[in-house]
Amino acid sequence: MPPIDWYYAKDNKQFGPVSAAELKRLSQAGELRPEDLVWTEGMKEWLAARKVKGLFEEGPAPSGPVQDLPASAVGQTTDKLQHPLDLLLNVVRRQCDRRFVESTERLFAAAGHYGLYLVVLAVLFLFGVMGAKLNSLDTVLTGLGLALLLLVLQYAAARFIPRIQSLSRSGEASLSSALLLDCTSLLAMIVGLFALVTLDVDAIRIKNYPGLFTGLMWFVTCEFAGFLALNPGTMAVSILPEVSVSEEALGAFSFLLRLALRTVPVLFGIGVVSTVILLIFSVYYLLSDKQPVAAEGFSPSAVAREAIVFAAMPLAAYLLYLFYHLILDVLRAVLSLPGKLDRLDQSERDD
Repeated sequence: MPPIDWYYAKDNKQFGPVSAAELKRLSQAGELRPEDLVWTEGMKEWLAARKVKGLFEEGPAPSGPVQDLPASAVGQTTDKLQHPLDLLLNVVRRQCDRRFVESTERLFAAAGHYGLYLVVLAVLFLFGVMGAKLNSLDTVLTGLGLALLLLVLQYAAARFIPRIQSLSRSGEASLSSALLLDCTSLLAMIVGLFALVTLDVDAIRIKNYPGLFTGLMWFVTCEFAGFLALNPGTMAVSILPEVSVSEEALGAFSFLLRLALRTVPVLFGIGVVSTVILLIFSVYYLLSDKQPVAAEGFSPSAVAREAIVFAAMPLAAYLLYLFYHLILDVLRAVLSLPGKLDRLDQSERDD
């Protein structure tokens, strides 16, 4: 079982992450008091340290009871009837933990990175063959230009995706409870299922088979966003019991934007993979002389443009996140203005 990181708060300050063994050592040394608050990923609220089993009990101090206690079960009372959706979230939270989310993110980012190499080769081949069939140099040059653009965007994506992941963990966002996280997770998973069913059924009904990938992309991206919302630690989002209204507003705004930012690598990966599959069909239709290619929904030009959109997503997300930080700084300045004016007024009265 992977180690669980714990956070603790005392004297209105937050500390951590620390291991379960270190948390136990702090309690034994008196540095962590029973009334201090502790939290780990999966817990809905911060709890008093005395409520964590094994932390202040007498006897030997094994780290096991603290580490092995399911985070989602801490502090929940057995006499309170849970909502069925809470039970569902607890199951998802246990199965799709932080390691699952981060490994999934890496997998899709790698798929998009290497898939773009295949897209570049397929674009060069398709436009070269079309140029030869049509005896058109412009078609060949168009394919070469698209391939070079895709190669540049692939280079940018490979470097901006790690930066996106780093930015999503920079700074702290605080919420007073996990209500927004849980509701966002449920909404994302429901929207993903709805998009998969409706878009794919519609694509089959009108025989727009490339449209099947649209439903699949929405489904995977929304489900990942739902899993991510249940792991706020991956986005440096903390649940603190005492958060002001302004801090809560900024925390909610920050959480939603960080969530959107972290879905970009997954959308990038599945989008590139879908264009690779569509380009394979384009090659098949072109070589088999099935006409018209565009009517089948596998036009090389249309698929290449779609690949460019997905390849540009990491760069676009990075620039949008920088713009978000600019807005956030302005909001913080506006929210702090009344306090500064009060202090200025007080100093003038003192003088």
